[in-house]
Amino acid sequence: MHLLFIVFAFQLAAPISPESLKKTNLTGFSQAAEIIRVIKLETTPESLVGFIDHVEVDAETQAVFVGDFNSTKSILKFDSQGIYQGSLSRQGQGPGEFRGRILSFSVIGKQIFVLTDTHLSRFSLAGVFQEEINLIKTVLPLHMTAMGGQLYMNTLVNRAKGLGALLVYNQDLKLISTFGDFEPRKTTYLFTQASTLAVNNNRLWVSEAYEPLLNVFDGTGKLHGSFRLPQRNKQTLDALWATKTFNEDTRSGIKKNMHRFNNLIPYKKGVLAFEFSKSPDWVYRMYYFEIGKGVDVYDGYHFLNRSYADRELVFSWIAGRSADQLIGVYEYGDSYSLHSKRYPLLEGSHLMADDNPILILFSPTL
Repeated sequence: MHLLFIVFAFQLAAPISPESLKKTNLTGFSQAAEIIRVIKLETTPESLVGFIDHVEVDAETQAVFVGDFNSTKSILKFDSQGIYQGSLSRQGQGPGEFRGRILSFSVIGKQIFVLTDTHLSRFSLAGVFQEEINLIKTVLPLHMTAMGGQLYMNTLVNRAKGLGALLVYNQDLKLISTFGDFEPRKTTYLFTQASTLAVNNNRLWVSEAYEPLLNVFDGTGKLHGSFRLPQRNKQTLDALWATKTFNEDTRSGIKKNMHRFNNLIPYKKGVLAFEFSKSPDWVYRMYYFEIGKGVDVYDGYHFLNRSYADRELVFSWIAGRSADQLIGVYEYGDSYSLHSKRYPLLEGSHLMADDNPILILFSPTL
């Protein structure tokens, strides 16, 4: 097996100066985006989902694959109108079931690839199990995405000697290359369920789990650029990182005080990143990163800022992208009547308390 090793230093990226940040204050959804399409997911006992973690759309049929990684622990299929088509599989130990906790999945052509914390599996789009590999002795995976017909996986812990932080698999589930190095604090890692990988314009965007750093690679692992935002509360963070007994309280303290990007979403030629921070103040910001163009910062309203839910259209999560549109998960039934009057495409969807969420495909206009 030929493996490609490229080691890079996370600490080389210089912080972005405040003068290079273009700041805009947003007041609401209509200032930031336009609704393109609404998909009301059918609600039946079989199709009921909890929190939607990830959504992928089949480019050919427009079938919608909805991942609920924690409640039903399954991936469900709906047609383009939201009619339930069946479940791909569920977590379990039986034939064709997902072994381990689902972390992410990717649709490539006629196949769907599912990553759990123990296995990487391949299914047909009809849900027929095809193949899997066991990752337990190799890595502790974090997330996965697809680019150029290959799968890119970033990891928290690698148990096999010589593996980098990012692994590349082909569609036969063969490891074909590895690149990247681990942040020095890898023995006290922070786990996140937010997407730390995004693909756009043939570039792989990777966010660091320990600090506000984004690295941009091509498919071979060549580093094309980095963004590092100045860290808030550095003295507090340094003291927390220096704690000898590193436990959940320490992790909680770090997460509350650091820049924290909840999600990476491809947009234009770069990515949107959503920051949520509890300290020193409650902070909601959107950032747009693009190589060669600096950073745009959007304060006030953003698509995940739930404090606006009683008056503005917001989402519980942005779960994916279809073509040039982002997929927002809308589940605020108590505000539905207000939002449906303001946005005509929502009329007729009738979101009730026990219904599945509505998927809103929207195009940012930032």
